[in-house]
Amino acid sequence: MAHSRFRFTGWVAGASGLAATLALAASGVAANATATGQHAFRVHRAYSCRFSSGPSKVGVTVAATFPTSAAIGKPIQPTGLRTTVTLPHAALADLTKGGATQVTGSDVLSTMVGSGPGASTTTQWPGQMTKRVPIPATGSLPLSFPGQVPPVVARTPASVTFTAGGLTLALVPSKGGADGATSGTVQVACTLNPGQHATLATVPVFSAVASPSVSPSSSHTGTAGRSVTGSATPSISGRVPPGCLKRLIKGGTSSPTLGCAHLIGYADVNKLHGAALVGRGPNGTPPAAFLHTDTYATDSGCVPAEPTPAKCLSSHGALHVYLCTAAQLDFHKQLAFPPAQATFLNFGFVPVTAVVELSETAWPSNHPPVEDPRCFKGFSPSKPVTLHSPLISVFTNANNSVASQPIVNTGTTFLSLHVSQVAVNGVPLPVGPNCGTAQPMLTVLTGHGTNVPVTGYTLPTGGPLTGEVMIPSFVNCGVGENLDPLLNASIAGPANFQLITQGTLCTPQELNFCPPTIPKPRRHVGRQ
Repeated sequence: MAHSRFRFTGWVAGASGLAATLALAASGVAANATATGQHAFRVHRAYSCRFSSGPSKVGVTVAATFPTSAAIGKPIQPTGLRTTVTLPHAALADLTKGGATQVTGSDVLSTMVGSGPGASTTTQWPGQMTKRVPIPATGSLPLSFPGQVPPVVARTPASVTFTAGGLTLALVPSKGGADGATSGTVQVACTLNPGQHATLATVPVFSAVASPSVSPSSSHTGTAGRSVTGSATPSISGRVPPGCLKRLIKGGTSSPTLGCAHLIGYADVNKLHGAALVGRGPNGTPPAAFLHTDTYATDSGCVPAEPTPAKCLSSHGALHVYLCTAAQLDFHKQLAFPPAQATFLNFGFVPVTAVVELSETAWPSNHPPVEDPRCFKGFSPSKPVTLHSPLISVFTNANNSVASQPIVNTGTTFLSLHVSQVAVNGVPLPVGPNCGTAQPMLTVLTGHGTNVPVTGYTLPTGGPLTGEVMIPSFVNCGVGENLDPLLNASIAGPANFQLITQGTLCTPQELNFCPPTIPKPRRHVGRQ
């Protein structure tokens, strides 16, 4: 009986997906929430620059806006780069030679981008002044260089860190007047002073490692679409099955991660000391249940709470990325598992067979589906999404700690249970067409795993989902005879363990996992 959903992601996911949290790690970093999924930062650093008149200490401020998280295969594209270099008055002598009174120019900030030891490359962040500025007779001279950051594509589920390196300036002083005659270009090389935290920003990447079918390629040092490490970009030839990528709700992010997966597993009936195989049709068609997923919201937070991502990282070493997903079963356009043929031994020796149907149903009015507040009240607050049942509501809590990136995924829904074609020791028992549970059956399944390395349950690769359910009392069972007491005595009650196995999640961001695999149903958690 049970049912469950799970979500990608960006990422998490492989998705965009995955997901949700810009880690700005470093002393002197100020973070401000902007639009959902973005964080702005401003970092102050001290540099030493070599002018022809002698070395000078220069203050440098780097500001930009980064995505709060990234998914494997999706570009990390910072925006709004502005580097401000404040030259001390002593350094201005190089600019005023020949009577220059104003200056323009460009800069290039070298930045190391990587996701771990041996998995980094150097990028160049160029900037260009938009106008000439006067050179003051006294005091310092701030120069502002708006620029662009080349995109970075992550290939592994580890945080991508941007670290400041050297800075070069190409300053063009000129005289005032109509002609604005220049006096040559002043080239200045600057190095970051030691003893400072060089990290500019860290963007967590959440997803599974690349599929074995993708051949590895080394990091490279091109500019646009730079790969920081890992495998080649998945081919678009990945096959998305018909009906997959279905939007399930209104609201949430304008670019949700849509996907599909297969589910199959065992649902125990405690009183009968047995289990029914759920997900596969009685004749093996379909071979497993089909599930649509719609990850409509992502955010990030800190445990315990902190005011900014930077404070969270500096105090606790990790951020939490939260994903909210709506999911629905699909069996011939019905929100249901395929009918399951079940066989049990009643009283320990009498064989009982039946067809069991599990369907999503409306949630009770006192327990409506609601979006987990962590998906809209984190570091990138947004408007909550209104959910409507029938629905499978899924919440994912992923931790970006470098050691393991643990994941906890919880799917919640209400199911109705219908029983038909019952036979006792081969003799048909007429239960009628409407034999089923009197109340919706609350079903909560949880998956635990890690992203580094991939163990247990992860978002794109699937795995075991477990939980226990209370089977409600039966009603409307029997033709000419009330069989409700018989089914209640044999089936209804608590502590019915469920072990459902999810296959790979097929999304546009994870074409290596398309089409979604038919998982082998597990009988035990931790082994096949």
